[in-house]
Amino acid sequence: MTVAGIVAEYNPLHNGHLYHINMTRQLSGADYVICVMSGNFVQRGEPAITNKWFRSRMALAAGIDLVIELPTVYAVQSAEQFAFGAIKLLDSIGVVDYLCFGSESGDISALTAAADVLYDEPDTLKHAIKQHLANGLSYPHAVSEALSSYAHLSIELTPNNTLAIEYLKALKALGSSIKPITIQRLHSAYNSAALEGRISSATSIRRAIFENDLEYDGIRNAMPDFAYFILSDAFAKGYGPISLDSIELIILYALRNMPKQCLENMIDISEGLEHRIKKAAMLAGNLQTLINSIKTKRYTQTRIQRTIIHAMLDMSNNLMDELTSNEGPQYIRILGFSEKGKQLLPIINSKSSLPLLSKAADYKSILSPLGRKLFEVEIEATDLYSLAYMKPALRRAGNEFVQDIYHI
Repeated sequence: MTVAGIVAEYNPLHNGHLYHINMTRQLSGADYVICVMSGNFVQRGEPAITNKWFRSRMALAAGIDLVIELPTVYAVQSAEQFAFGAIKLLDSIGVVDYLCFGSESGDISALTAAADVLYDEPDTLKHAIKQHLANGLSYPHAVSEALSSYAHLSIELTPNNTLAIEYLKALKALGSSIKPITIQRLHSAYNSAALEGRISSATSIRRAIFENDLEYDGIRNAMPDFAYFILSDAFAKGYGPISLDSIELIILYALRNMPKQCLENMIDISEGLEHRIKKAAMLAGNLQTLINSIKTKRYTQTRIQRTIIHAMLDMSNNLMDELTSNEGPQYIRILGFSEKGKQLLPIINSKSSLPLLSKAADYKSILSPLGRKLFEVEIEATDLYSLAYMKPALRRAGNEFVQDIYHI
């Protein structure tokens, strides 16, 4: 039995994702493919365009056998923590042989060499990075230049190359036996805002949905038919489309009323950022004005958006420190499985070093105290996310407990 793992958001699932899934099976020879997928909030610090259950349906329809949730505490993080959380889950279930991820590089040897250097982070490299930052380069460019001068490695730190390197660092940190495979991305860049035919970025698809609607021809052309119809079903039932703007008034109200001493203990808040946030929240009439008022060269829009979500969900430094001290994620949350994937569940149950959570209502009896804290952030995240639904009847609290595992 050969099992491959994928880390994804499927926000929404598009033709590039389907290519990745198919190539994963081809290159690894996998009998089963498991996906660790972000839940209702994603790494850019935004709510997903539709909820995790509809996106799990897309994944299973695309050929994924088992969907595991990446807890929100890790999903809405920098590349390093995002990658560590996902790889920890894949490593913990005890059945994954290969990790397959996309990259612009497409060169596993070069990515591994870069990961090894950055994992060890010698003083000479640290100094080179600081010098490049002092000269005005962004952090990714500073690291790229330092890798070039220190280790003679020429790698552009695009978002996907950066994630690839962080996956490799996480594998090394965990001493994992999982073997990495990289697939070179096709055509469209990760953050490309323009639809580019059949292979377009999720960013461009979301933008086209919000600027036009789902009937826009370019959107359907960029998605497999099954994913398009699942997304259409979600929207028709009132479960989207959802963006950060969908909860902007909630965010403004919460930030205006949150004490500074609470803000300053949130993940990613340092150097007086809480003062900038409070001042901006008191004056801003919409979310983009708020973000623009806080943004600096050091604090990018994506980082600010993540910080806002951390504050909304009380994701504190104390919680992250406790998780780090206890080796990261504390449970395996099953979101969906295929009939074939169902065969993996008893094997994982016997081999996993973390408890399996199949039914949300069981979390208090199954999980450790820290695991319960982690899952309670998930409950809050789903309650916040639910307030963005199009239909008022869907906005009830407790949706985390009423959704069954999706099974095809």
